[in-house]
Amino acid sequence: MPPLTPDQIIARDNFAAYKQANYPTLSEDDAFERFAVSQIALRRHTIDSSEIESGLVGAQSDGGIDGFYIFVNGQELIESDSIRLTRRKNALDGLQLGLTLDVVIVQAKNQTSWDTNVFPKIEAL
Repeated sequence: MPPLTPDQIIARDNFAAYKQANYPTLSEDDAFERFAVSQIALRRHTIDSSEIESGLVGAQSDGGIDGFYIFVNGQELIESDSIRLTRRKNALDGLQLGLTLDVVIVQAKNQTSWDTNVFPKIEAL
């Protein structure tokens, strides 16, 4: 195995600190999924640990999608129990025309190299 690059060393150390502070009892892979979501994929959106959990999908080590998140206007996280996903009369109150939807799909790999088989696996889902 080739030596780690400086970027990989920084990422590894940041992950170790994140895991210790937030998920010390989780497995490396489970903690890494949450790290990827919170620190990388959703950096521009502020979400807490329960919101991270709400968007985690799929099985561990299945090579598929690990997280799925939808934000309205870059701020409001739409969760499965959100009023926005109901047929209630007021479900869309406060939303203007032309709103922005951010769809964030996370596929996390706790490895030192990238596997190009990721995309066919996701496409097959």
